[in-house]
Amino acid sequence: MGAFGPAPVAKAAKTGGEFEKPPAGNHRGILVAQIDLGTQWQEPFKAGDKPRWQRQLFWVWELSDEQMSGATRNHVIGLKVNYTLGENSTMRALIDARRAPARIPDGESYEIEQELNKPVAVAVPLNKGGYPQVSGVSGLMKGTPVPTATYQITTYTLADFAAKKPIPDWVPYCFGEQCADIIARSREVAGEAGKAGRPVSPEKPADTATASGDQRWDVSDGKSIQVGLTTDAVLAALAAVSGPDLTRYKVKPSGQPKETAMPASEWEDKYGTIPF
Repeated sequence: MGAFGPAPVAKAAKTGGEFEKPPAGNHRGILVAQIDLGTQWQEPFKAGDKPRWQRQLFWVWELSDEQMSGATRNHVIGLKVNYTLGENSTMRALIDARRAPARIPDGESYEIEQELNKPVAVAVPLNKGGYPQVSGVSGLMKGTPVPTATYQITTYTLADFAAKKPIPDWVPYCFGEQCADIIARSREVAGEAGKAGRPVSPEKPADTATASGDQRWDVSDGKSIQVGLTTDAVLAALAAVSGPDLTRYKVKPSGQPKETAMPASEWEDKYGTIPF
């Protein structure tokens, strides 16, 4: 992605794609978008972890054989990944899986833009909340027809955001949140204020925010639902729970569809934190 540097404070047009859950299954697909989310503050989830800033990207695949109902567009599905090619990183695993049996040699520079427009098989299972998610990709089997992208191959940078360039309207939500809102709280845009948490959209009711502007959250333990908890309250509640017990707790942003709720155990297993 080249050199990174601070981006001027700016706002971009909000986009989030058409809302229709893509079907679960194994699909022919192609990586059609890479959205730079900037450097995001991550609070610790496990005991002993430290809070940190982490550069993140949103990768979007077109599902070439799955058309949305009543539309001429194919389904798309996205995955937020940390921008690192560390040995155990999700980004490294996705790239190596597509290139298999070849792997990125340790220490070798790799331009990740090479992944754009590459055909893959995309595995899309349903999580425990019944919501589709990307669990992995692989190269297409020999003899499988190679798909062609119908969406414009897109690389969206922090410079684009600073220039108020809109994110394509077909880019899906990232865990119930528009990419523009995530970028707006990045360190490059919001500075240290990005640690405060998720900005609240003007369209959301005022009671979804604390006095400091932090996002409110809904938490279900399988028996009851607590609505409008602050970030600190959610973290405190989950800090007392571990292991299998986490599977019954689901968390979602207040004001977002119930389908965006994800078991806390999956946040822990996949990211080592919850996205607050």
